[in-house]
Amino acid sequence: MAEDGLSAAARAIKDLAPSIGDEDEDVEEGDETNRLAFVNLDWAKVKARDVLAVARSFAPPGGRVLRATIYVSDFGQKQLEQERLHGPALLLRAGSSSIGVGGGGGGL
Repeated sequence: MAEDGLSAAARAIKDLAPSIGDEDEDVEEGDETNRLAFVNLDWAKVKARDVLAVARSFAPPGGRVLRATIYVSDFGQKQLEQERLHGPALLLRAGSSSIGVGGGGGGL
């Protein structure tokens, strides 16, 4: 941990924050809640404590963040099941598709 209390993973999340919302796309707004979603992170490396540290660092004076919980999405659950059944996928460069380790993909 660095002197600001953030781990390397938490610092990486915080460094991405200025780029969030730079896209010119319309985002559907809903009712205000007490929840905030962090998506598309490497969840093998980012833990709830990292998300909590980053969220707390953005809280205004007098504001507070009580907890961080990681929920597996439906997509993530399917990916975990595929990995459990077939092992981790190898990701190939140059637009090639993924193949399972030892799984009849041919070229390797």
